[in-house]
Amino acid sequence: MIENNEITEEKDGSYTVIIVHKPYGEAGSTIFNFSEVERLRRSEFNCFVRVEIHHEKEIYEFSGRINLASMSAREGFVRSLGRITKGQKEFDSHFSQAIEAVSKKLNEVPDSSSVVDIEPITGRMMLFDPFITDKSANLFFGDGASTKSYICIHLAISLVSGLPFAGFTPSRKINVLFFDFEDVGGKFSDRVYRIAGGMKNRPEIEDLRNLRYMKAKGASFADMIPKIKEEIRKYNIELIVIDSAAYACGAEIEKADAVIKY
Repeated sequence: MIENNEITEEKDGSYTVIIVHKPYGEAGSTIFNFSEVERLRRSEFNCFVRVEIHHEKEIYEFSGRINLASMSAREGFVRSLGRITKGQKEFDSHFSQAIEAVSKKLNEVPDSSSVVDIEPITGRMMLFDPFITDKSANLFFGDGASTKSYICIHLAISLVSGLPFAGFTPSRKINVLFFDFEDVGGKFSDRVYRIAGGMKNRPEIEDLRNLRYMKAKGASFADMIPKIKEEIRKYNIELIVIDSAAYACGAEIEKADAVIKY
């Protein structure tokens, strides 16, 4: 039973919908946060959705970028949400209610023809200037066997060691998680040490230990979220390298309705 449906516009421009409910007589809540909202046309309503469900002393969390105007994308998100909540169907309708609340809020915003200055990307917005933006998804694409994995591993080594990549030096050291969907397995350590051995200044072994490796083992990215979050908290991970996005989506990337990210 829904007790309350409240929407709030946050200072960062995102929208939070809080649904208070009593599914089994015990009060709980579902919190939806919609950020990076883009309404390009009627058939495209792209945004990043973060869900937090408080239910029977359990907390379930899930997030993903989807086109809310696409019914197949919404159904896919609900299916993923169902796996996280162990198939509890009563939460499916909450997502639809949250979408309706956000749509109504956006329709209340008047159209504007004003012109604003676009701020250039600066070092403050970059995790590794000029290659990787901070707190956002970065897509590195190319043909198969075009050394994409090697380049990403080299970037990761530079970030954990503070050593230059292609003449550019990261502003600080960070811990990195390499999430493998292509099953390179034992080849990963070999690649790391071959790349490190070829660098002008070789990284310290202690720094290389801050480059963590995780194998998907046939699971989807959504299924691995609890494990990934545990790794992030335990080792203070600031960057996740996903190799590759198509396999993480469980299909060819051009056919995927959603790219899930933490």
